[in-house]
Amino acid sequence: MQLKILLLVMASFTALSLNALADGEASITRAKIAELSTHRIERLVSLGRLDEGFLKNLVRVEEIPVPSGIVAKYSMKIDLVPGKAGDGTLASKSIEIDFAEDGKALKDVRLNPGPEPEKAPLWTAKDAATLMESALHYVIENGPTKPEIKVFNEAFTKISLSQETTDTGVVVASGLVEAEGTKEKLQILVALDGTFISARLLPE
Repeated sequence: MQLKILLLVMASFTALSLNALADGEASITRAKIAELSTHRIERLVSLGRLDEGFLKNLVRVEEIPVPSGIVAKYSMKIDLVPGKAGDGTLASKSIEIDFAEDGKALKDVRLNPGPEPEKAPLWTAKDAATLMESALHYVIENGPTKPEIKVFNEAFTKISLSQETTDTGVVVASGLVEAEGTKEKLQILVALDGTFISARLLPE
């Protein structure tokens, strides 16, 4: 009898462990990888591998195809505010980061040189990377429960950060999220300290 109870307990524990593992795997969405990209930028800056401009002048995170020869599940390209190149055209510094299926960033990154940013927004309380991360938190936290947000969580393609001024004259950060399979865009407004304000779907 005791052996039977023990086997039932072990079976229940195994089932719970497998469910927890499945839930963990399900949480790694494209939007989550984009959010992890901002964390990776913060880490690389703290290690001195990137300059602080990648925190202050970050303007876009976009999923790109994994390059040939790279063993990874995801690749993200992080762009800074553009500046004028030597030929007068606009170009951006950027970095490309690869991630394994479990969301772990690969050690090697690809840094694409470019001109220094021009007309970069002035972020006061928090830097651009933190504000973009705050906007992505809304997608990640609400994607599993809100059908209208699900596509932006699972099929994320790009988020762009800009400044907007509200009707009352308050400057806020706007994260504009795009996703595969929809022409709508999700706009997320956050205060300059990273506090969520609102979110709305924008028609095509």
